[in-house]
Amino acid sequence: MESDSASDHDEDSKQRGPTTKTKANKVKLVITYNNKRCPATKLSTFEGLVARTMVPITYDSWLKVSEGVREGLWQYVLFVVDPKSRKQILQSIGKKWRNFKHYLYAKFIKNRSKDPKANLFKPPKDYPFIKKEDWKVFVSHRVTKKWEEKSMKAKNTRAHHKYNHRLSKKGYDGLINDITQETGKTEEEINRTVLWKKARELKIGGYDADVKMIVDKIVSFINSQIYKKK
Repeated sequence: MESDSASDHDEDSKQRGPTTKTKANKVKLVITYNNKRCPATKLSTFEGLVARTMVPITYDSWLKVSEGVREGLWQYVLFVVDPKSRKQILQSIGKKWRNFKHYLYAKFIKNRSKDPKANLFKPPKDYPFIKKEDWKVFVSHRVTKKWEEKSMKAKNTRAHHKYNHRLSKKGYDGLINDITQETGKTEEEINRTVLWKKARELKIGGYDADVKMIVDKIVSFINSQIYKKK
């Protein structure tokens, strides 16, 4: 059983509206690729929609999702994407599915489980595609002592993560696209250290203390290399 951990809870799962699959059926997506054959960010929103509406939340983990279900997902998103990207796209859908489960747990279960008046077993009205029986199973698994212990263990593990990136759902591929558009550089010309730093910048500018220590070391190393070349 996997934990609905905050490490999986990225921007894709924040402030989510009740998007339904029918809205996507009328849209023909054209997917572009970067030099690494990674699909650009246009696909990301659709992947989230597929993850929420086509994968039951009753699976304990993405690893337990059957190959038949995965193939159905792949066929559904197979517009003009390169068949070579199947593995990556399914992994992305899996991550968004975990994000969605964490969102459901955090908003509709975690802070209400101790409230005797709360009807936890009533599915959220914002997500009519969630079956009542599936929601009951989902809730039942997450109000047990075993689940609370597992969740706390995951939380303690996350506390030791110092260098988490702050990218939104666009991820590193979107960041690369942004930099190439802003600078005119090709992907090969973008230094990996630039990506690492950009991915961890705060919205208000600067870095967390732990990240800044690494950034300062990177800058110092680059300056030393420049000095040697003079």
